[in-house]
Amino acid sequence: MDRPGLCLLLLPLLAATTAPTRAATPAPVRASTTPAPALAPSPAPGASQDCAAIDEAGVAALFDQWNVALASLDPDTVARRYWDDAVLLPAGSSLARTSPSMVRDHLARFLEQHPRGRIQARIVQLGCNLAIDMGTYVLSTMDAGGAPGETAQRYTYVYAWRGGEWKILHHHASAVAESPATPPSATPAAAAAAASGAGEGDAGRAGTPASAADARTRGPKPLAAPPTVDSTRMFLNAEASPPVMEFYPEEARSRREAGRVAMRVCADPEGRLVGEPKVLKSSGHDRLDAAARQWARAARWVPATSNRRSVEGCTEVTAQFRP
Repeated sequence: MDRPGLCLLLLPLLAATTAPTRAATPAPVRASTTPAPALAPSPAPGASQDCAAIDEAGVAALFDQWNVALASLDPDTVARRYWDDAVLLPAGSSLARTSPSMVRDHLARFLEQHPRGRIQARIVQLGCNLAIDMGTYVLSTMDAGGAPGETAQRYTYVYAWRGGEWKILHHHASAVAESPATPPSATPAAAAAAASGAGEGDAGRAGTPASAADARTRGPKPLAAPPTVDSTRMFLNAEASPPVMEFYPEEARSRREAGRVAMRVCADPEGRLVGEPKVLKSSGHDRLDAAARQWARAARWVPATSNRRSVEGCTEVTAQFRP
């Protein structure tokens, strides 16, 4: 065979023997353009993350705003207190509401009960642009016939700061189970007497205890539960009230005076102040104390209620000033 023909026969063989060598060489890996999901946004290296300022009083005001929204009985008004990606886990339901339409649908049915919350115990935890409010509250409701009712519930609100405002990112509620009264257990002597047919004669007569020891173990009869009173305390209508910092005196600002003023405020059934706000704990600066009282007079208050009727009431509120 001539040399050119031999070369043509060897070319396929050379290709077959060299192909594995080329395949073993790793190809360059192209980075994905889709970012990996993150649990929380992270600032760029070397950059500082802006954290919105909020304290426990501010978190309490967020709950008050939710409560005021409930009073509107408008599901859209209440739904605006939640972010679009909020998760709502309501009491008495195993279904998580994970979309705006699901949240609104639940709120529409919830508002038919004319609900209103009253905090009993609260724990607040603060982070960067996140605030957690958790504890227990009493939820006052009213059925279709107008009969009031109350349920004790655990609650958790997770608020997130986005675009210049705080809204609910997670809301969970669950009923607090009440322990039923446990009747006193029978004594061994009483159980044995019942099993042996004892109880005849004087010891078995109606209303006569089998023994003095048995009578002592029965104890006093449980007292009847007192009637439920449906009542709520007055609270600040934060949405309709001016910000505290609008009343920050210029002289105090120039001197960089700061502090918190705790006050007791009372209002009539129309929500109008009764008397002057009383300073319970001073900020340490007369100017700030006076400014806090001025703010309390300008603020809007939701009156206290008793059995679904507005009544005169009082509450405690804190005004904070900082330069």
